Amino acid sequence: MDDSINPTDVLDMLLLIEDGFLFERFAQEFLSARLGYSFMSSGGIKDRGIDGFEYCSETDSKVKSIFQISIDKKPETKIRDTVNKLVKNNIEFKKLYYVTNIEIKNKDALIDSYSENDDASLTIFDGKWISDNSNNSSSTLSIIKNFSNQHLRKYQKPGEGFVVNDYVSNPKLYVYLMQQIERDDDIKNLNDKLIESLILYSLRDTDPDNNSLLSSTEIFEAVKNLLNFEFERLQSKINKRLNSLTKKPHRKVNHHVNLDKYCLPYETRLQIISDNSRDKGRYDAFISEAEIIIKKNLKGANVKVQDVTKLLSKTLEKIYYRQGLEFSEFLLNGGCKDLFESNLHETVTEIIHESGIVDLNINKVKSALVLSIRELIYSGSLEAKEYLRSLSKTYQMLFLLKCEPRIVDFFLSMAGNMRIFVCTSILVPALSEIYLDPQNKRYWSLLKSAKLRGVKLVINEAILSELDFHIRRSKYIFETDYESKIDFYSEDVPDLVDQILVRAYLYARKEGRKETYDQFISNFITINGLQTKQELTDFLYEEFGIEFCSDKELDVEIPKNDFESLVEELKQFKKSEEKAKTDAKLILTIYALRDKHGESKSSLDGYKTWWLSSDTMTHK
Repeated sequence: MDDSINPTDVLDMLLLIEDGFLFERFAQEFLSARLGYSFMSSGGIKDRGIDGFEYCSETDSKVKSIFQISIDKKPETKIRDTVNKLVKNNIEFKKLYYVTNIEIKNKDALIDSYSENDDASLTIFDGKWISDNSNNSSSTLSIIKNFSNQHLRKYQKPGEGFVVNDYVSNPKLYVYLMQQIERDDDIKNLNDKLIESLILYSLRDTDPDNNSLLSSTEIFEAVKNLLNFEFERLQSKINKRLNSLTKKPHRKVNHHVNLDKYCLPYETRLQIISDNSRDKGRYDAFISEAEIIIKKNLKGANVKVQDVTKLLSKTLEKIYYRQGLEFSEFLLNGGCKDLFESNLHETVTEIIHESGIVDLNINKVKSALVLSIRELIYSGSLEAKEYLRSLSKTYQMLFLLKCEPRIVDFFLSMAGNMRIFVCTSILVPALSEIYLDPQNKRYWSLLKSAKLRGVKLVINEAILSELDFHIRRSKYIFETDYESKIDFYSEDVPDLVDQILVRAYLYARKEGRKETYDQFISNFITINGLQTKQELTDFLYEEFGIEFCSDKELDVEIPKNDFESLVEELKQFKKSEEKAKTDAKLILTIYALRDKHGESKSSLDGYKTWWLSSDTMTHK
């Protein structure tokens, strides 16, 4: 039907319902419209005063059918508890209908288990069923629209479901812009998307029922006030995007032709509710996980967990405020890790001193905060990572709004022309992540995403030799320093291990893997093999698309005086003279390639040859 709504948005909307009585009324209305059920007005079950039977109802039909309507997050436990209480209180029933606002992934198996073990049958109407049936009739559509308009009006405003700090002038705008970009996986013109999002945001207070509409001129003024820069031909772009937004089949704006004014239709408001619901769910999951981790790390300190959780949120806010782009890059792509680590203790200390925590607990709280933030960032759940990534994307959008949007298009177009030499400071951590869950593979994901964006990743002979030596030396270090005490290191203190591959192996053992260190290394090379460099070349190309370029292929000449001078400087900071020579050769090769390909002639085009490394000293 023409005014159908997106079932996914309806499912997200249902998750915002936190009042059980409110959901009970909604569910009864929806089931009546969809299936023709008629519920007893007084609720026969509740009249019996049996404890624990909130939100239970019966139908007017003669068949003994009982409806348990619930927003409980643990449906299996709730259903079993309901059945047990019905049996205990001698309440006769043939069918139990369980109605919930959440999606139950294993509902078929759950239904089958009750058919086999209980006399009564079980039917489940979950959030997914309700959302899939939302377009069944004009009645079901009307119930959903009326419910969201009456009870979820707060979430129809952009940016309401997401928590962002007060360091930005209009945080809800930035959150909404990021939500809009996340909805579209294939954004070919970011400027058009930006204008469309600003138009929708400007219409956030429109309401046709109250005759609250905006003309194109009023929208233009509203959008202009949201921008921090002059947008070329803004009026004409707004008119063009308005025309696009009002057209079917993906109409997002209603045009009242008789008044020549615009407003948001219900379908767009439902999308906003959905986005806010999803962001609220991310935030709630993040806070719940943070409280569990903080409780573990406080270790008996006389401080409320919730108070420390608030300090954790404030610490993240302060980090974003001071280094928003760098911190976002670290969370999204694994870059700028050193900057994050170097500022973490300082920021935590500042937040704690501002909080007024008694001196007796300061060190315990500081330690718990640092450990908890690291745990959430490096090994948090998928939900926690999603929240942090959303927060990071929001701050990146803040940066983009402070810039002329053409800068964005420029950087997007540049990615496919880049040639990047990948240093061992990136490759070794990437290899160490081979057994981690996908959401925790920071360096691995960075290389994968660069490949997908068309960036040409490269290693030369110096990098390949250094990586090969590092892997083979890790075997020697393991056998010399750790193998005889393997149980001690596997159980308690893998953090004390400096060698990153050995540390990764010990973590894998701690997680239950029983293979030897030789078997671990054989993921990359054949132990004591004669062709280990070729094996590494093949592995890096097949996994990350990293190409090997020999010195002959690069065909550049490095000035001898520059090389010797740089080596002398680096020897003060590197672990060996050989390492200093490798890094000096690599970075001077990059400068030579820039000269060879004319990249240094004009800063307008930017450099295409880069060095991907966490080593800031050599570049300095």
